[in-house]
Amino acid sequence: MVASLASERPKGIGGWLLLPAIGLCLFPPYALYSLAADYWPIFQLGMWGGLTTPGSGAYHPLWAPTLVYGIAANVVVIVFDLVLIVLLFRKSPRFPKAFVVFALLNLAFVSSIALLVWHITGAAEAVVTEVARSAVVVAIWLPYMLLSKRVRNTFRAGKANSE
Repeated sequence: MVASLASERPKGIGGWLLLPAIGLCLFPPYALYSLAADYWPIFQLGMWGGLTTPGSGAYHPLWAPTLVYGIAANVVVIVFDLVLIVLLFRKSPRFPKAFVVFALLNLAFVSSIALLVWHITGAAEAVVTEVARSAVVVAIWLPYMLLSKRVRNTFRAGKANSE
């Protein structure tokens, strides 16, 4: 019995698992603020027409699809994050794999938006930070979600996962 209790440790949303949990909880307000700060002025200040109307000074044929894609990608990631928060606190066995998909999807979205913006503007430095941040999340937290004893013990299928 003592051996089986020892194999159960560590368990629960603690240790290093606390960091992605905090990140998941902070992400929706950050992403909503980013949407409001980055995209709202485009529509509110009338920049949409200048960016998407052929013949205007700032026009590029990729602006409209890039902006629509950016907004849609952000909404998808916010909704996915909220689902992850529910899975996390329910200690669902689906959480670790869903987190892996979330992190990879976020990296793909951020990288593709960065590539489009770079193609339009030629300004790489504005998007490199976001791509690097997403890549670091993938590099650190994917192995943790797949290999950690705490994650395995906390989100084990078929067991009572409450502490």
